[in-house]
Amino acid sequence: MSVQTNDFEPGVGDMNVRRSLHFWPRRWAASCGSLGLLIAGLTLAAMLVGCDSSDNGGSVQDAGPTDGNLDAGNNPDASPAEPVWVPDPASHVNTIIGTTAGGNMFPGPDFPFGMIQWSPDTSPDRSAGGGYEYNDTKLLGFSLTHISGPGCGALGDIPILPMTGGLPSGDPAAHVEALSHTGEVATAGYYSVQTGSPAIKTELTTTLRSAMARFTYPATSNANLLFKLLGSQNGSSGSSAAIVGSNEVTGSTTSGHFCGADDVYTVYFDIVFDQPFTASQIITANGGKSPNAVFLTFDTTTNHVVQAKVAISYVSPANAKDNWTADNPQWNFDATRTSAHDAWNKALNQVQISGGSPEEQELFYTSVYHTLLHPNVFSDSDGKYMGFDKQVHSVSGTQKDQYANYSGWDIYHSQVQLSAIVDPKAMSDSAQSMLLLR
Repeated sequence: MSVQTNDFEPGVGDMNVRRSLHFWPRRWAASCGSLGLLIAGLTLAAMLVGCDSSDNGGSVQDAGPTDGNLDAGNNPDASPAEPVWVPDPASHVNTIIGTTAGGNMFPGPDFPFGMIQWSPDTSPDRSAGGGYEYNDTKLLGFSLTHISGPGCGALGDIPILPMTGGLPSGDPAAHVEALSHTGEVATAGYYSVQTGSPAIKTELTTTLRSAMARFTYPATSNANLLFKLLGSQNGSSGSSAAIVGSNEVTGSTTSGHFCGADDVYTVYFDIVFDQPFTASQIITANGGKSPNAVFLTFDTTTNHVVQAKVAISYVSPANAKDNWTADNPQWNFDATRTSAHDAWNKALNQVQISGGSPEEQELFYTSVYHTLLHPNVFSDSDGKYMGFDKQVHSVSGTQKDQYANYSGWDIYHSQVQLSAIVDPKAMSDSAQSMLLLR
């Protein structure tokens, strides 16, 4: 396999960039068997990193500056072969990887450093942060926020569960539907799965600050969506909800306490549908002040497909609506899916590979994909964001976006450098976000 890096912007020192390229492939290549990597340099040099295929278990070799080609054997007179780079790296991403054995990854769609992660949460083993355990057989819902591999419970805010047959008895938050992996598709910017009986097909895609769903129901006058307002992974201390007209719902939930910390946050949402619901109700259980759930009913006897656009904000429900309005004003699911796929190709193509088996290509690009999920855009389309001081602030100067959701575990060794190579502007804004301390 050969690898080259592309399209680096000026402003990052050459030595720092070469060092970041040096550390990261050493960690990756140490276990790659006979796989070889070529990291093309920036302005002055390139570096060859390889895995020795001899019986010593593999060693990493620096070949020094190269012209970016691997020759035939070690013959200095051989003509260098031009690598054939993988043309569509996003299609090699498999987001099911890391969703078993405590991997805590989420399979649902995301945008590079995106604000919203509409992804399934499963039962009984809702994984920490990722929310999805592949071996589970029940679906809690598709919640709007997730974090990849944190090790502690986090996010999973506002699970939304498609179902048929009317309002379930008992606590709506406890209701689950059967989950089938038949026909499940999980790749960069798109996810689909079938749940329930009779089966409902859910398709999800995303933009930078919003997400879109296409629910395909059986023919029924009782096609339902159940919003679990208090269903955050760490529980919720408060919620709100309002029905707007005949095709829109807005609301919020308050959660937090990641790894036992004292911090809390409130996330607002606004969701709109391409057809009116025939019935709606806000459910408040046991005399509580906060609503427990929202239950919507659609008639799909003729048109089986219900589409939805949703966005979140940490400032207000109005800002959530502005986010999907700015990102995705049209009703074209396939075009939105294509845009998400293209965004991932733009990011992943910064590190191009050639050769290797399909399995190795899948593992490589899924690994790069996982490094570009966080931190997340935290500011809204108008630049506003909620600070740690619980005051609303706005990005200013050359900063385009405010970021949040940082890992404190060893990302300075290699992930930060790789992210800075792939998207220098995003990581510049990310660094500024940390410096603001508000």
